[in-house]
Amino acid sequence: MLHTTQIAGAGSPYVVVIGNEKGGSGKTTLAMHLAVALLKEGQRVGTIDLDSNQRGLTRYIENRRIWANHRRIELEMPLHHLVLRAEGAKLRDNEAEEMAAFERIISGIRKSVDFLVIDESNPSSIVSSIGAARRNAREERNNITVDVWESLNGLWLELSARLRGNRASLDRGAVIEAVKKQAVMIFGAAQVTLLRDEAYNFFQPSSSAATTPPGSST
Repeated sequence: MLHTTQIAGAGSPYVVVIGNEKGGSGKTTLAMHLAVALLKEGQRVGTIDLDSNQRGLTRYIENRRIWANHRRIELEMPLHHLVLRAEGAKLRDNEAEEMAAFERIISGIRKSVDFLVIDESNPSSIVSSIGAARRNAREERNNITVDVWESLNGLWLELSARLRGNRASLDRGAVIEAVKKQAVMIFGAAQVTLLRDEAYNFFQPSSSAATTPPGSST
């Protein structure tokens, strides 16, 4: 879905968007360092975290504030905002809600900052991928079985519960193993409960039917 948002204009800040589809590329670290460097130069800086799953930039800024309070020193802080992910049943409605939230943030801070640093989401991360799969499944509830939905939704709920805790003490190995185990259960539920139609073929990555449009010859 393509959105056009008017950000630039008279009196608008310089906008810097940091993005990369590959996880672990250092985009959030770069965004944080850039924001602090600009603050050190006396610029008014706003930051927006678009990754509501990982919240990496938000956590960096929170940790900076906590450390400054602990040491009783003053550190430059950006005007920070987090765009929360919409959790409605319709993907298009969710996109519209998230875009509206983003536009409200822009409208609220554009006159108060000289630079705006935006940390993009990572759509290829495990958390983002599972979240996207769950949202897509919600839109296709009529085409999948209860078993498939409950397995996928259960994975998302378990992952969300693990990520709500202290990230510093998170056992990432255990998280990966839990994801692998639940992914097998989702695939098994699809194998056992789905009719052998296009929905079933969608779960068969090695099958030619999974990549061939309906009605096409192979």
